[in-house]
Amino acid sequence: MNLFLLILLNTFLLGDKIIINLNTFFLNDSTSYIENIYFISPDYLKILKKNYFDLEVSIRVLNKEGKEVISDKWKKRYNFKSEDSYIADIFSFIIKSGEYNLNIKFKTKEFEFSKDTNLYIPYLKGAKISDIEIFKYVSDDIKKYPFKKENFSFLPSPQFSHPDSFAFYYFEIYNPPKKFFLYLELKDSAGNIWLSNIEEKINVPERSFVRGSIPIYALEGGKYYFKATIMDTLKNVISESERKFTYLSLIYLHKKTAREKYEDYISFIDYFATNKEMEEFKKLEGNARITFLKKFWAKFDPDPNTPANEFLTIVIARIEYADKNFGTIYKKGRYTDRGRIYIKYGPPNEVRRNPYPVEIYPWESWFYKEPFRNQYIFVDLKGDGNYVLVYSSNPEEPGRADWKNYIPIEEVEVLK
Repeated sequence: MNLFLLILLNTFLLGDKIIINLNTFFLNDSTSYIENIYFISPDYLKILKKNYFDLEVSIRVLNKEGKEVISDKWKKRYNFKSEDSYIADIFSFIIKSGEYNLNIKFKTKEFEFSKDTNLYIPYLKGAKISDIEIFKYVSDDIKKYPFKKENFSFLPSPQFSHPDSFAFYYFEIYNPPKKFFLYLELKDSAGNIWLSNIEEKINVPERSFVRGSIPIYALEGGKYYFKATIMDTLKNVISESERKFTYLSLIYLHKKTAREKYEDYISFIDYFATNKEMEEFKKLEGNARITFLKKFWAKFDPDPNTPANEFLTIVIARIEYADKNFGTIYKKGRYTDRGRIYIKYGPPNEVRRNPYPVEIYPWESWFYKEPFRNQYIFVDLKGDGNYVLVYSSNPEEPGRADWKNYIPIEEVEVLK
């Protein structure tokens, strides 16, 4: 499930590392409670290859005149134990009705970025519904999950996947009339209604909360909209609130994963295409790209009479290996120097390593016997795991002119 925790509907996305979900709840006629939940991408955590994550968060809220009304800053160290670990935090503030700009900054040793979003907080006059929270798990054990509402705990996740059975919801109602109707509706992106319920309410408190569950096990894969509406006795709409979420069926998940994985690999033509072919490919979109790729890879097929392209199969396996073994926190393995050589020429016949030298840089030396005897020497220049090609006996893969500054001369066995 963590793979799909990243895609949050009705949120704004900061790169591919942090996701934020904002909700507004009201305290009285002139103040609102803003709740901000953010998630650290599980995929990004895997790249870090360590069991902790240090993050500095700062927020500033400016009014429409540009004057700061709220600011805060804090640091967090997150510890996680497995790929299934989720990392989430929450911050909140109370603010008067009006128009604002919210700036959020995130900083770690690996990255730094910020995001601005506009906030409009209306005056609370008459009946009003808060934003709707959508939960993945809910428990009466107040300590079980990190977020709390009205004596129960929950884990937010506006995306659900097979075999999830229910999505849970929560919202608040303020200043309702003495008698009204509450209408709940679940519909898909095509407008088809999957669930609807209307309930008469009489003499409810001025501020009350509503929570319940949505059966999702029978849904088809796709985007859904859950809406709560307050109507008067004549069925006129007084207030409404809507939240999006996604349900991924098992069939959809399998097709989506297979399609994206395959298309990601066949689109990576960088090391086999000419400059002219790369320029042409970058200009194409949609089906035109697929047509181009089929013709491109067909050129390398050693036996067109077989249903499979054996060359493409080998290349995909090399890309997978490069991504898994040569990647860093900054780039995929396929984009590194070792990845390029591996994808183009396959695994070396011999590898020599000196990963912990005393007075020089860590290095790797690769030897190839076929079709020509070649040697490539890679050096970890910055100590970040990215080994750069500094020496090459292959004129088509030039190294660095100053390679003698990084590796002992006696390690070079195949001369240019």
